[in-house]
Amino acid sequence: MIDPAAALVGLGLGFTHATEPDHVAAVTTLIRRETGAVQAARVAMFWGLGHAGSFLSVGLCIVVIGLRVPASFERAADILVASMLVALGVRHLSNGAALAHPHSANRRQPIAIGLLHGLAGSATVALLAATTIQSRLWASVYLALFGAGTMLGMAVLTFVLAWPITWAERNKGRVSRWVLRAPGLLSVGLGLVIGVEALVPGVV
Repeated sequence: MIDPAAALVGLGLGFTHATEPDHVAAVTTLIRRETGAVQAARVAMFWGLGHAGSFLSVGLCIVVIGLRVPASFERAADILVASMLVALGVRHLSNGAALAHPHSANRRQPIAIGLLHGLAGSATVALLAATTIQSRLWASVYLALFGAGTMLGMAVLTFVLAWPITWAERNKGRVSRWVLRAPGLLSVGLGLVIGVEALVPGVV
């Protein structure tokens, strides 16, 4: 595969990367206080911006200057992500009492969470690009498109997921309560799984 074509693949892979369960869990815990699907998608875009920022920072260092990232770095990143997921899930399950007004956290909080999320797995993707694409330029383009695809994929997915969450907020009932709890339970569960796997590889 020629380098430009390989680089374009990054856009599609980034789009699908956004659908990974830990990404979905983190973002869905952030959109409960949003008033509609468009606002929720905006939160997802800010998450994607943070994700792309840290992802590109690490990835370009690997592709352009040949930085070698120790295994301990990715392990530490996984532990941080696991801790973040558990904290987000617990806060979500506590009915969002600690959440600020939706408009006050729509930028900084999702960006910060995305920055942390982007560190996990960034070295693996960058190494794959560096070994598959001969040109450093096109490998860098691949990483940039991967980041853009992740932003777009998360925005589209969150736009869709916001509808049942908004419905559940407006219709108080048993089904609604479980719909609202699901993101928190998923976030805590995935956080525990990722944390255990990072601390004791091969257990999960």
